[in-house]
Amino acid sequence: MLAPPNAIPAPPAAGPPAGEPYASARWPRRNRDAAPIWQQTLRLQLATAIGRGRRALRTGGGVLFAAWSWAVLIVLSPIAWLGALLLPKLSWRWRRNPAASRLFLATGTPPTVRGLSTSTIGLRC
Repeated sequence: MLAPPNAIPAPPAAGPPAGEPYASARWPRRNRDAAPIWQQTLRLQLATAIGRGRRALRTGGGVLFAAWSWAVLIVLSPIAWLGALLLPKLSWRWRRNPAASRLFLATGTPPTVRGLSTSTIGLRC
């Protein structure tokens, strides 16, 4: 863009003009009637406390359920594995498996079976 010299005004300065006092109408000081920052922060925190509490309950319940499930899995897995490995008779192992699987249901997670229609269990060759 072509323009003659001084045709485009300079941008305003970042502060008040040199001869103008700082507390002018153009550059007002901080509002002295406003509450201190710590009171404003406290008021904001109290106003949002209900929503933050609800969110904490939602996520906290999921975290507690996950912790319980992992604790049950960590405690029962070695017991079930050692039982299957160390029992001397195969019939004892087969008898113990349903009991072990019922203990795993203590996590509250329902078992799901997928692909049962393609299973060969119960079919003769």
